[in-house]
Amino acid sequence: MAKEELISVHASVEGNLSNGLYACKLVDTGQELQARLCGKMTKRHIRIMVGDTVSVEISPYDLTKGRITYRHQVINGEIVARGEEQNSFNSIKRKTGEKHWRGRK
Repeated sequence: MAKEELISVHASVEGNLSNGLYACKLVDTGQELQARLCGKMTKRHIRIMVGDTVSVEISPYDLTKGRITYRHQVINGEIVARGEEQNSFNSIKRKTGEKHWRGRK
């Protein structure tokens, strides 16, 4: 099976299971499934907590198992896209062009 045939969906992590499995619930349909971290997330030691919003790839042959490929940042109830910057104090200073946005004098 090729990677192009996988179904990519958003899910919410409901709990931790044994052997690195996570219980996830799909955001759109509410279907529950078991998901495992992909290899790059395991290699980079990305931590998944209960309540995180993640992207899951599901095989069309077995819709009850999947692979977590990305952990999304949620700010004020909205999912922040990759590369999109948060409106924190330092980013506002940097955008307005103030000289010492990192707090140095």
